[in-house]
Order: sequence, then structure tokens, then C-alpha cells
Amino acid sequence: MDLPKTGDAALDFASEAGPRVISPDTPDHVIEEIGKSRFFSPLRDAMRKMKLEDRRIIDLEIQAATQKAKFYASLPNRRTPFDPDAFIPMRLVYELEAQEKHSWNPAMREDTLRCYPQLTVEYWRHH
Repeated sequence: MDLPKTGDAALDFASEAGPRVISPDTPDHVIEEIGKSRFFSPLRDAMRKMKLEDRRIIDLEIQAATQKAKFYASLPNRRTPFDPDAFIPMRLVYELEAQEKHSWNPAMREDTLRCYPQLTVEYWRHH
């Protein structure tokens, strides 16, 4: 469906390119306009569906990472400096970066592991 031009280059680009162009770098006025305008209703619906699907996939990846951490914890305790202490899915990292509008950093990592303790190997060694 072709949406009429708004005259705002960023808005027109978002409406033509679709929801995948929305990122932390998207200007705030574009996000606000998409959020309130009837003109962008199809874009909002597409974005909502994409977000739900992304979240479903992230949840599956969290489950898989949890199983990796659990398996790794079950291995004999031969600790090396290269042993992982956690398994954090990259899609989760990207989602959190987008929410925080910051690059991944140690504080975000620690907060993530507080929210998802099952991703740590030590969690499974003690359970």
C-alpha cells in the first residue's frame, strides 16, 4: 500500500521502508508521529506483529541458552580462564540495546543476568 507523502524526509522514508528501519537512531519526532497518526496505522500494526514475533524468537533463544548453561554446569569441574560463565542470546542483547538506546556494556550485562539468572552456569551448579 502506498502511503501519501508527508513532506518530512524521515517520515516518508519510514512509511516506505517499513518497520525494519525503526532503530534507536530514528529521530524522536518520527517515532512520535508513527505513534499517534492514523496515517501510520498500517506501519504500527506491522511493527507490533514484528515485535511479537521477535519476542517469541528471543524467548526460544533464552530457553536454548538456559539449556546450554545447564549442560555446561553439568560437566566436570575443569575450570579454565576460557570457560563461559553465562550464555546470553545476541537477539536479547540487540533488544536491550534498542530499549536502552546504549551500546551493550558491563552494567547492562549484569542487569540482564540478574533478570535472567538461568543464563548463568553458576545458577545451574547450585540448583
